[in-house]
Amino acid sequence: ATRDEDEAVAVRAIEALRPFSDRPAVESALVGRLDPEVAWPVRAASASALAAARGEGARSALERLLREAPSASARAAAAAALRARGEHPATRLALERASREDPDPAVRAAAAGEPR
Repeated sequence: ATRDEDEAVAVRAIEALRPFSDRPAVESALVGRLDPEVAWPVRAASASALAAARGEGARSALERLLREAPSASARAAAAAALRARGEHPATRLALERASREDPDPAVRAAAAGEPR
């Protein structure tokens, strides 16, 4: 269902997987939904669901999403998920850069850990 053509169905399925995102198979499926060809609401939901995932694949995929997503909503979700994941040197640098340089104020705020 996370790959459903109906974005609303895919988002609901991803949200249902959130409590299980620390499981490798679920983490892998969610990382796959961060692909640039996936609609931004699905990418944003996947980023949010990955906040509890601890794998390096999730971390690097969220950092890439924060840097490269054309959608500010997807970048903000990636920033919030990265902040929730804790400290990692590369993550800290990515968040600091986004908090200063992202063109969207909501993304800068999420990267800085400020309430919206």
